[in-house]
Amino acid sequence: MSYDSVSLYHKFVQLQPFNDTQLRGLCPFHKDKVPSFFVNFQTGQWHCFGCSDNSGGGPVKFIQLYFDVSEKIAQYMVDYYKIHGQLCFPTDVEVSKYVQQLNSQPAVLQGLS
Repeated sequence: MSYDSVSLYHKFVQLQPFNDTQLRGLCPFHKDKVPSFFVNFQTGQWHCFGCSDNSGGGPVKFIQLYFDVSEKIAQYMVDYYKIHGQLCFPTDVEVSKYVQQLNSQPAVLQGLS
């Protein structure tokens, strides 16, 4: 599978086209009312103009900040994503979908009790 860093960001940020080279969305690192989180889809780099520390970087830095993990763990997670096309544990959205699927199947839920 080919690796696309933008697809990794899409798992956490709803990104919309901004111009020929950038996507933008609400920053996951602070309360955002106006999109301040930008991703350059040619380089895979991101930058938030609203974060107090003027954050930015690549996929490893994003994962490191998002999950509050060491750079080594973040690198492992990105490498895993590059190989498998998914994170090594589910995102909030994936957990919500799974819970919805379970709730729609009472027999399965009863079997888990």
